[in-house]
Amino acid sequence: MHNVQLLQQHRIPTPPTVYPISWPGVVPSRDLSNASSIGFRPRLTEPLQESLAWENSTHFRSTSEGSNQELLAFAAEVNDARSSRTSKQYHRNPRHLREAWRAGGWRRVPWRGMGSLVNGTSVPSWTITPHVYLAVFEMLVCLLTLCALCEGVVVAFWRLLLHGTTIADVFDTFESTSFWPAAKLLIRGHFNGVALATVLSVLSLARYPLLQRSIITSDSTYTTHTAFVIIGMLIQFASIAAIVILYYGYWELGRQVSLDPLEIARAFGAPLFDGLDGNMSASDLAMQRGHVAIRYGAVERYGGEKVLRIDDASRVNMRLPWEGEVFG
Repeated sequence: MHNVQLLQQHRIPTPPTVYPISWPGVVPSRDLSNASSIGFRPRLTEPLQESLAWENSTHFRSTSEGSNQELLAFAAEVNDARSSRTSKQYHRNPRHLREAWRAGGWRRVPWRGMGSLVNGTSVPSWTITPHVYLAVFEMLVCLLTLCALCEGVVVAFWRLLLHGTTIADVFDTFESTSFWPAAKLLIRGHFNGVALATVLSVLSLARYPLLQRSIITSDSTYTTHTAFVIIGMLIQFASIAAIVILYYGYWELGRQVSLDPLEIARAFGAPLFDGLDGNMSASDLAMQRGHVAIRYGAVERYGGEKVLRIDDASRVNMRLPWEGEVFG
């Protein structure tokens, strides 16, 4: 008798005659009088809500799982849930979408901090001081300027050879890639586009102190000094203009060129590269002649004068130059 009363008290609820449709992620309501077939509230005056299953829902449990004691315990939980539906039923608003993690350089630009560089902004309202922004931008501008200068020198050198030049001009072009030789060429009046671009690029490094000097603090407010800003920008634009000039005529080059010594030696007709395609790049030359052992030293040929050159060490007898030795 006691067992019969226990089973009646904790009996398993009977399913409805018409089973509602179950959608993925949506648990049908078991109370047909208060909810529709998919678990939504029928009254349009209430906000749209979606019923969510809790952990012990039968929709997520196997029919053969557990023992009779577990079924009795589950039946007790269902009865408690029916008696206090508000404490067990969970809802969420499906119109609210959670924000996803979205990183990115352009998307996460600190516009507020960069906007603080505007003249007359209060210092305590800044997250990052303007000197930090200036240091970062200065580093990027310097790297881009040097990269542009290197590529411009390559284009100017090969275009000079393409249109005809002298060995002295070739030497001056190589020397102009350093600051002091380039400055001496300009002082002597030997105008050289590479020398001008090199000198202006080095002088453009002075713009950072000018830009720092242009921002002063007065009563906890940063103020921009217009004169220093203009001077710094003029120096920067002058270096950029000088570098852009070096790229003139790049469309006349029929291949990718560089200042690699192998490529230059092939252009000068070095015997080491005889028989190879004259339009080879430096990487192709290294692939074709990479196995050749070379050496720079004195070469003595029978019936000829001594020369100092780079040659094939496996085919020519070479030695170190002697002190005071003269070569032809």
